[in-house]
Amino acid sequence: MHKLVRMPVVEGTFLERVNRFTARVLIGGREELAWMNNTGRLLEFGRGTSCECAVMPRPKKLGFRLIALDGVLVDTRLQELAFRRAAERGLLPWLSGEVRAAPRVAGEVFDFLIGGRIVETKSAALRLGDFASYPDCPTERGRRHIRALAGLGGLLVFTTSLRGIKGFRPCDEGDPELAALLRRLKGVLEVRAVQFRYSSGRVSLLNPDLPVFI
Repeated sequence: MHKLVRMPVVEGTFLERVNRFTARVLIGGREELAWMNNTGRLLEFGRGTSCECAVMPRPKKLGFRLIALDGVLVDTRLQELAFRRAAERGLLPWLSGEVRAAPRVAGEVFDFLIGGRIVETKSAALRLGDFASYPDCPTERGRRHIRALAGLGGLLVFTTSLRGIKGFRPCDEGDPELAALLRRLKGVLEVRAVQFRYSSGRVSLLNPDLPVFI
């Protein structure tokens, strides 16, 4: 198993989501506010779920950054960093080349330009039975990215740290239009999935080519 990222975290308890980018957590017996960058609803992680947070450098409005819920990596920046390092180390057999972050193409900002190909990653933190899935709510930005990728010959990659799964499949309940769009573009848009292993601030590559079922 290839180790990709390691960062210090503190353990706590998730209490509630205050708004799109803020969560209330219990750390060391004190209620704190934590920044979160995953815009999914994450409704399967309710009050009382164990969580892990990184301490934000001062001065910051929020003292913590939510990294994981119930052992599942939900921080999208950390997932992007792990994916980038896997690509840079040549650990993804279906992708190679120089890695450049945040390219702007056709009016859209994507995650990476790798070997001349536009690559966009999406976090699949939703468990549907034996599958990791995305999205858990309607996402116009996600649909827009998929359409643009198809026209650019790009690559869509779903990343997940869920354990005990057989593969990835789109979530019809979360966004029926997006799921239908992926099916229409099957054979046109290349879609891959990568499975990480997350444990106490450490991210490792578990499966570089998780099966995709669309």
